[in-house]
Amino acid sequence: MRRSLDHLKSLARDEDMSYKDYEHLWESYLQNTKSQIGFVAATRNVHVVSKEQWRDWYRRMVEKRGGPELQF
Repeated sequence: MRRSLDHLKSLARDEDMSYKDYEHLWESYLQNTKSQIGFVAATRNVHVVSKEQWRDWYRRMVEKRGGPELQF
């Protein structure tokens, strides 16, 4: 999860992302991961979210402002 977070931080700097958007992406990802595999397993999740995947989710989030929640 740490590498996924590092990729998100890097993207946030590259895109000049607002802190609110950054927090929303990370919290949404965490909630989704916890609900799918449970909290303990989520902390040991070996799947690393790439910077490109974060970029895709961020762009979809920006496009859907005020619309339905993101689906990870």
